[in-house]
Amino acid sequence: MSIFFTSDLHLGHSNILIYDKRPFATIEEHDETIIENWNKTVKSNDTVYFIGDFCLFRKIDKIRGYRSRLNGKIHLIYGNHDDVLRDNQIFESQSDMRYIFVGKQKIMLCHYPLLSWRSSNHGSFHLHGHCHSGKNDYAKRLEVSTNLHNYFPISFEFISEYMKGKENTFHHFEDKRR
Repeated sequence: MSIFFTSDLHLGHSNILIYDKRPFATIEEHDETIIENWNKTVKSNDTVYFIGDFCLFRKIDKIRGYRSRLNGKIHLIYGNHDDVLRDNQIFESQSDMRYIFVGKQKIMLCHYPLLSWRSSNHGSFHLHGHCHSGKNDYAKRLEVSTNLHNYFPISFEFISEYMKGKENTFHHFEDKRR
């Protein structure tokens, strides 16, 4: 069993092709490519932590249809486009933020990038989405938006390798009010 992370699929969201300059002619091509890439990577017994913005649809049947086509046990961390999912248990679990362990590695999951997080000074990782830019990565924080990772979920092993050599945390700000 492997563990994967991703965010910001924005399935069915045609404007995301423009906002992110995603290289697809239609939203249908976008969605089918993402689903195909997901299923090439994730097997049925794998775990995926999906860190927000699954799709833009308000109809639960449409969302269930997308979910049924994706391999793995998916745990949802809510993004700003996931409010309709709050009253519907479509995923293995659903939460606003989540702190997990993969082996001994501590990981904070939140759709939004955090400046500081639990154990940030002690080697924990923070994985997020939302920005779609990758420009906010510092310390042991990584944006997992699908558009930044060639439209594939990324593995825990990839993330661990990426984090090697990165500082544990940001530099504490000096209080200059004194």
